[in-house]
Amino acid sequence: MGIDEDEFVEIGCNGAVDVSNYNIFLYGKNGAFVGDKTKVLQGQCTPDIFVSQDYMPNDLVNTGRGIALVDASGNLLDFISYGGTVNASDGPVAGSESINVGVYRSTSKDQSVQLVNKVDAATTCEKTDFEWKLTTRSKGKQNTGQTINCSANDQP
Repeated sequence: MGIDEDEFVEIGCNGAVDVSNYNIFLYGKNGAFVGDKTKVLQGQCTPDIFVSQDYMPNDLVNTGRGIALVDASGNLLDFISYGGTVNASDGPVAGSESINVGVYRSTSKDQSVQLVNKVDAATTCEKTDFEWKLTTRSKGKQNTGQTINCSANDQP
C-alpha cells in the first residue's frame, strides 16, 4: 500500500454553529492521546457550510484511530473510531470510549467514510438519523446521500 493522500476530518452541523476554538484530538488504537496532531477549528458551520481540517498523509490511518471533537468549553461532543473501539487512556477525553463507525476506508482516494441518511429515518436532523458508509468523497460539500433538514423545532 502507498501513502495515504488528502486526509481530512469534516464537521457538519444541523444549525448555525461558530466552531472557533473547537478541537479535534486524535487517539491511537491503544487509547493514547496523540497530542502533536491536535487541530483547532475556526469558522462557521451550518447545514450548507462544512468545516474541514486537513491532515498530513498517514496521520489519520497510521497515527489516529479515534477522533474526538471537543467544543471551546472543553465539552466532548463526539468521539468516533474505525477499526475497533478506542478507550481514551489520557489527554483531553481520558476515560471516554469511542463509538466505532463500523466501516473502514478503502485504498481508493476517491472514497471516504461519511455519514449518510438512514433509509428508515423519519427526519434528517439529528446524528441518529444518519449512518456511516464508505462512499464517494465530497470534501467541502454535503455527503452523497446526506440531507440535513431541520425545522426550528428539531434543533437543540
